[in-house]
Amino acid sequence: MDYIPKIRFEADKNLLYMDEIPISLHCHYFNCGLINAIEAIDYFDGIDVYIKEAAKCFYEYFKKILIVDNKLLTIDKALVRAQDIYRFMGYGRIDLSRLVTGEGIAISDSSYFVVGWLAIYGKRDKPVCHLTRGFIKAVLAVIFDKDIEDFDVVETQCMISNAECCEFKVSCA
Repeated sequence: MDYIPKIRFEADKNLLYMDEIPISLHCHYFNCGLINAIEAIDYFDGIDVYIKEAAKCFYEYFKKILIVDNKLLTIDKALVRAQDIYRFMGYGRIDLSRLVTGEGIAISDSSYFVVGWLAIYGKRDKPVCHLTRGFIKAVLAVIFDKDIEDFDVVETQCMISNAECCEFKVSCA
């Protein structure tokens, strides 16, 4: 890992900060249970809301760590830093190197969401890495100075259903 975030904990307030941004960590039971509950809602697209909200949170964070001295890191360095953050936060490993144009394929060969889902619910046919979709949208929105909604990220393969890796197809409007 090239980038190690600065972690600070305020014990008296029970607050955890990563690069001076407050964060909250939850176990796989919470996160997978949340996804399961959202997917069960049939009167609106809860997963779309989940992805958008994840993207908004990551967007604010990436604006602070991908822009140094009012200048964006090079695209390659920004993508590597984002990969490091993904890994550091415990989400697994992700390869964003094929997204240097803002479109292409991202690959994850290790997913916290897959491991968590398998431990609780077992295999399934539908992809489960929804937060990763928001993560990718946010990274690219900051790097290419676009709106989060300009990026469409679809998980085309997921290890939850025996694929070798999770694959995310990214396109830009």
